[in-house]
Amino acid sequence: MNTENNFTVAGFVQKNVKRTELPNGTTKAEFSINLVETNTVNGEKVRKNCFLDFVMLRKKDNIKDLDVLTEGNLVIIQGAIQPDSYTKDDKFVNRWFFKAIKVEKKEIKTKQEG
Repeated sequence: MNTENNFTVAGFVQKNVKRTELPNGTTKAEFSINLVETNTVNGEKVRKNCFLDFVMLRKKDNIKDLDVLTEGNLVIIQGAIQPDSYTKDDKFVNRWFFKAIKVEKKEIKTKQEG
């Protein structure tokens, strides 16, 4: 993977993954995660939420890792920010999207587990 525009991010899956079978046999997975940041401002805890949308492409024989993309799971995602362009209503559109390359479930330890 090219080192430019790469990311590693952890967050909670918001909804179960939306899978679409493409004509070439590839599975397109679309999902979002919630990133939570908590800061103390003037002695008061302030919580901020950020939602990020991801796209993940998998060949038919390599879709097992999509099973961890279940609502509420804490996941670690590695990927790349990639450009995309298309035409809509006779206008050329450029956009950037988060392409997930690797995803794994992170277990949450309770205080009792240490």
